[in-house]
Amino acid sequence: MVYNDTKGIIQLSWKGNSKLLNNFRLKLTIILIVFSLIISIIIAVFDYTKLRKTIMTAQETQISMAEDKIIGNLSTIDKIYELFDEQTSEVMQANTMELLERYEDNPDFRNWDFEMLKEEFEMDVFILDHTNTIIHSSFVEDVGTNFEECCPRFSNLLDERRQCTLFTTDGMDIQSRTGEVKKFSYMPTPDNKYLIELGFLLEDQDIFNQFNFLDTIDELVKENDTINSITVYNSGGTPIGVKTENFEQRFIQSPHKEVFEKVRGSAKPDELVLHEDGGRVTYIHPLFGR
Repeated sequence: MVYNDTKGIIQLSWKGNSKLLNNFRLKLTIILIVFSLIISIIIAVFDYTKLRKTIMTAQETQISMAEDKIIGNLSTIDKIYELFDEQTSEVMQANTMELLERYEDNPDFRNWDFEMLKEEFEMDVFILDHTNTIIHSSFVEDVGTNFEECCPRFSNLLDERRQCTLFTTDGMDIQSRTGEVKKFSYMPTPDNKYLIELGFLLEDQDIFNQFNFLDTIDELVKENDTINSITVYNSGGTPIGVKTENFEQRFIQSPHKEVFEKVRGSAKPDELVLHEDGGRVTYIHPLFGR
């Protein structure tokens, strides 16, 4: 640098100024790159969060729509079955009363023709003794089944039914050995020694085939990729349409049992959210007419 004033000329010389400039440019470039990366990361995170929120909202909407459709369909079917169930219960009660009359005339079940009774009533007939063992039946595969040994909870219920004088029915249930959808009824003999049980096959009925909720469930699961499975339980906590050789496993299990019992004892639906297999699973327990 040359500086000129009235006193003379001063010459200054800087060594290495080119190197300093290059270092400054390098630092500035690094700063700009880092700044650009930070901005890019912030934008990417923002876009990801926004996209994820959009996807979650869309998924929640899809799930909500699927839930409404499922509950709506099952509610309609439930109302149809409720009317059908009342009619079936009346027929089963009339048949049971006739069997009680026969018991008064002939209390020795060894003299009964259970195969003929099945043809007459178009229902299976079961006789349970005080140990809740099936001692006679038109469904021979179940003869010898002891509910006291295999499933104490159900056995306790049978004890209660044997000690009362009421005719009781369950909702739709399954035959444990065949997986067939049936309806069962119970009535104690006047001496409270035995339970007369009837089993009515529902799958042969036109109304069941026209409004087969099992087929409806399969269709709903196939139509909605967010739904893994749907299980419908009757009022006793038994899954309908689920075949298993283990009678006790037919009943609803924990932790779903707690929610089921809560819904059954109240007038409001409920749901249970669990985290299974790395994802969120929602168990919805709607409350229908019965």
